[in-house]
Amino acid sequence: MHLGEPVGAIYRRFYALGLFLEERDDWLRLVAVKLKKPCPFLENDLCGIYPVRPLPCILFPEYLVWQVTFEAKAGAEHFRDYLCLRQPLELSPARAEVMGELMRM
Repeated sequence: MHLGEPVGAIYRRFYALGLFLEERDDWLRLVAVKLKKPCPFLENDLCGIYPVRPLPCILFPEYLVWQVTFEAKAGAEHFRDYLCLRQPLELSPARAEVMGELMRM
């Protein structure tokens, strides 16, 4: 709604659907939807829809810290272009509590 275009048009422009190599086994393929860039709404390394960003975007990358997967995810090929994962991230106890409540929702 924010962009004034159908969701299908956004998917065709920014996502790829198909068979992809599985990292562990050359003969295995995954059927997956992949982003053509880290985020279709990223403009000059800034969020182009910040005022209306969805909840997963609001929680990212803090939920990785909350789940204790930040370091593992930050080093993954899929996340290599994410600027927010290039340095360690700390979560205050108060923010961790709020994060826990949001994730349980």
